[in-house]
Amino acid sequence: MDWPAGATLLRDAIRTLIGTKTNPDGEPLRRLWNFYRQSLMSDMDADDFADTYAQTLIYALFLARLEKGPMTDLEAAWKRGALTLGRLRTQQ
Repeated sequence: MDWPAGATLLRDAIRTLIGTKTNPDGEPLRRLWNFYRQSLMSDMDADDFADTYAQTLIYALFLARLEKGPMTDLEAAWKRGALTLGRLRTQQ
């Protein structure tokens, strides 16, 4: 996997989803962005959130690859349980 290119594509997709308020698919990301602004960085704009979240997901895939061996695509990572939202949630 070309990690930098993957992060860029993911960032752009996230930016598109959170920027299109009429698209219901972006609602979970918009809620997460709002949580980030309330809890972590009140001045986080859409570009900062998209970049930060994309890097977080790519890093999680990287760690999963180290832990479970090579994966050829994102779907394979999901199927093998390498990337789950539970691992990305903050501890409270």
